[in-house]
Amino acid sequence: MLSTLLISALTLFPAGSRDEPDVLRLQGGKTIECRVLYEDSTRIVYRAKGKSAEIGRSEVAAVESVENSLRTYLRKYDESDRGNPRAQAELAQWAESNGLPGEAQCGWIRILNLEPLNELAWAKLGGVKQRDVWKLKVRGRFYSIEELRKRVSDWKTALELPTAHFLVRSDGDPARLLDAAIDVERAWLAFYDVFGTALTLYVFDETPELNFVTDPKDYPSPPVPGMSVWFDRVANSLNCNLTENPNRTAIASEFCELMIFNAFRRTLDKRTGDIEGWVRSGIAMTFGFGFRPDPGHATFDFKVPEVGQFRLVAEDKDPLPLKRILGSGRGAYDGGPGSERYVAAAYTLVHFLAFGDEGKHRAQFGEYMRDAYIGKSGASRLYEKLGLDEKALESAWREYVKRTAGG
Repeated sequence: MLSTLLISALTLFPAGSRDEPDVLRLQGGKTIECRVLYEDSTRIVYRAKGKSAEIGRSEVAAVESVENSLRTYLRKYDESDRGNPRAQAELAQWAESNGLPGEAQCGWIRILNLEPLNELAWAKLGGVKQRDVWKLKVRGRFYSIEELRKRVSDWKTALELPTAHFLVRSDGDPARLLDAAIDVERAWLAFYDVFGTALTLYVFDETPELNFVTDPKDYPSPPVPGMSVWFDRVANSLNCNLTENPNRTAIASEFCELMIFNAFRRTLDKRTGDIEGWVRSGIAMTFGFGFRPDPGHATFDFKVPEVGQFRLVAEDKDPLPLKRILGSGRGAYDGGPGSERYVAAAYTLVHFLAFGDEGKHRAQFGEYMRDAYIGKSGASRLYEKLGLDEKALESAWREYVKRTAGG
């Protein structure tokens, strides 16, 4: 496919500067060029000239940020005629003008899939015409389509696409990579929609890599043998072995691990840290069960519970006490004896704290997670944050489990 050749060449095209890509337009007419780190209904936190600052939301007339542009782009993408080159060109140009160079690149590639000789798309992708043949410059040399075709199946010259927040790589089907480039940004927004305000999470500037590998010999060895998808904290990369066809829950769970790692260390300005096993497992499974796959059009619905997990907890003949769930390490949730019981318990507990009682515990749960990441964790601190003692919390959680399970 034509896009295979183009994407491999695009590895050298810059995604654009991220130093100060956003603008705050103040009520009095002044503007602040900055990076918007966080915004809610009362305040905006931003970075300008290397320093962080805060401003009241009422002082700002408009926020022009990568994230706000991304939301608009995805809406326009869903509404566009994806079989119409002119409509897709308008969308790609809009992305270029609104701080989304990676999304613009994907748009021009899609156009060439529809209209292989579209000169505007070739020009936007850096192509040049030599003796009536379009060529792309890669590492200082111009390659024809035939020459590029030899480069694309080797992981050393894998396909790469920068997006608003990630670098997506694959040596496989380029159409899948284009869809993935859209869906990972939907996932980014979904994560921040649920946890961003509750945890006061700042956007992160690091660019995690998402590696989708088709040749097993190029797949990095996972920490647990047999894992078909895993997040590497040291490399800040998510690795997915496509030959083993990993399920949606596993992919979404490891992606959530990536998001927690990057968002927390940016927000708390702490390069190392962790959250407890039950929190990590519960959030990851919430994200995994809420993922509704549809290439290029993925959706996320975290509020709707995975009833089977609730039934597993409700029907447990020897239910795990809350104290044991809170006190068990990661090993209990990562394949140890009876781990399916621990995972189900953690998922239902996190779902209760995030969505139960009409979401009234979410903010306090968020505060606890932030504290836990910097080492201030433990059952007593959780009870203190929630304003509930052990007995009251366990009773409320089990009632939620019973009700959700249909008991």
